[in-house]
Amino acid sequence: MATKRLARELGLARSSTRARSSAGAAPGQRFGYLIVLDFEATCWGRAERRVPEIIEFPAVLLNTATGEIESEFHTYVQPQEHPVLSDFCKELTGITQNQVDEAVPLNICLSQFWKWIQKIQREKKIIFSSDVPSHSNSEAKLCTFVTWTDWDLGVCLQYECKRKQLRKPDILNSWIDLKATYRTFYNRKPKGLSGALQDLGIAFAGREHSGLDDSRNTARLAWRLICDGCVLKVTKSLDKAHPKNNLFSRTLTINFADKTPLGSNSRPETSRDGACETNSLAEKNNNGIAGTELNNNKDKMLVTLHRILYLTHISYCTLDYMSFPFHFYQSACTTISY
Repeated sequence: MATKRLARELGLARSSTRARSSAGAAPGQRFGYLIVLDFEATCWGRAERRVPEIIEFPAVLLNTATGEIESEFHTYVQPQEHPVLSDFCKELTGITQNQVDEAVPLNICLSQFWKWIQKIQREKKIIFSSDVPSHSNSEAKLCTFVTWTDWDLGVCLQYECKRKQLRKPDILNSWIDLKATYRTFYNRKPKGLSGALQDLGIAFAGREHSGLDDSRNTARLAWRLICDGCVLKVTKSLDKAHPKNNLFSRTLTINFADKTPLGSNSRPETSRDGACETNSLAEKNNNGIAGTELNNNKDKMLVTLHRILYLTHISYCTLDYMSFPFHFYQSACTTISY
C-alpha cells in the first residue's frame, strides 16, 4: 500500500478515477448515450418574484462507454415576457442583454434542438425509449436525458411551453435527476453541483451558472457515477400512468399522489402536449369518466370540491406556478372520503 501511495504521489501511477475510466462503463448500463441539459433562465433578486423564461439552452452528448462528450448543442434564447434582463440575472449567469436580444425565441430554439437530435440519431444510431418497439436494431444505442434536479424539464421548460402554447418533443418528458441519483448512490446530500464534484475530488471546470459549463460538469459527474458502479436509471417521467391508490380516481384523472419537482404533492398529470389532464362535470357525458350517475350527496360534494380545486390550481399554475392548498384538499378528502 505504501509503495502504491508513493508511486501515486510521484505521478508514476494513475489515479483510481482514471483507471476506472479506461475500463469503460459499468456492467448492466442501460443507456449507451446521455444528453445532459442545464438551462439558464431569467431571474431576479429576492424582492421580485416573476415567472422564469429560458435564456440559455445547452445540451451535451455523453458516451457512457468512454466518458467522452461527442457532440454539443448550444444557443441563447430571447425572453418574450420579460425581455430586459435584471442586473442580478446578468451577474449570476454572465449572459448579456445583447446576447438575448440577438437570440432566437423558444419556439425556434426547440426546432433547432430537434434538428440536432435528429442529426445525432443518424450519426450515432441513437434511439430513445419511445422508439424501441419500432427500432429493434441491435446496433442502436438507447439514450435519455440527464439534469441536475427536476427543475429544468419538470418545471422551467414544462410551464413555459404551457404558457406559450408550444409543443416540445415528447422525448423530453422523462429524464434522470442526477442530484437524486448521487444522493442515493453515495448516501450523502450534495451541496450543489460544484459541491458534489468537490466531494469526489473533481474541480468544477469553467464558470458556475453558465448553462454550457454546468452541462459539461454534470456530464463529468455522470461519468464518475458510472465509473464507480452506478447503473443510471430514469427517475422522473411526465408520462407515468395514474397510481391505483389515487383518492379521486373514480371521478377525475388528476394525479394528486405524484410529487412535483418543487416538493409538494399537488402537480396534476400532464399530457404529451403539456395540457393539464382533468375532466369537469360538464364533460361527464362526453368521456364517461364518472361511469355512474351522481346518486348521493357525498358524490356531489366530491365533484364540487374537484371543480374548486381544479379551478384554483389552474389559476395558480397560470399566474405563478403555485399549487392549490394541498392541506385543504387532504382534510376535505378525509371528511368526505368513501
